[in-house]
Amino acid sequence: MDLVREKWIALGKCPSHRTVDLQPGRRTCHICAETARRRVKALAANGKCKGHAKADVVPGKNRCQKCIDKDTARWQSLKDQGRCYAHPERQSVSVGRCHECRTRKRGYDMAPGQYDEMFERQKGVCGICKQPERSQKQHLAVDHCHRTQRIRGLLCLSCNTTLGNVKENIDTLRAMIAYLETWK
Repeated sequence: MDLVREKWIALGKCPSHRTVDLQPGRRTCHICAETARRRVKALAANGKCKGHAKADVVPGKNRCQKCIDKDTARWQSLKDQGRCYAHPERQSVSVGRCHECRTRKRGYDMAPGQYDEMFERQKGVCGICKQPERSQKQHLAVDHCHRTQRIRGLLCLSCNTTLGNVKENIDTLRAMIAYLETWK
């Protein structure tokens, strides 16, 4: 049965609704996804766990104790190995998080893989000075506009700090350039 399912997926079709295309990057179609969302919503409304439909959720949580224990054991194992909880193939830089997860947690609302795509597009160097990050522990920082929250690119610690210190003021940066040019 699994071979048949995998063949439909390889063809880009939903194994349950064979004439419906799969969602990009997913193994289900929009019909299956909506059915699953409704199921989870109904379980939550009745105080039941989405992983174990007959089990009651722990008060204040959205899962049953069995799911919580399972996730805790997995988390602890990955943490002990220095791996990321969401991306086990990646090294953890901060309590169970890889750099991308840590960056997303800070509120930049990056899509999964967006940091890696930006890093590859910039060839692993700072968007301003074109140098790689100087330390193995340090990663290129996500630069964003503080007014619009729009992500602009990746910067090394030095360039990111400089932009922050001048409060992203272009006139101040021009004055700094003029000052340096007078002392050439």
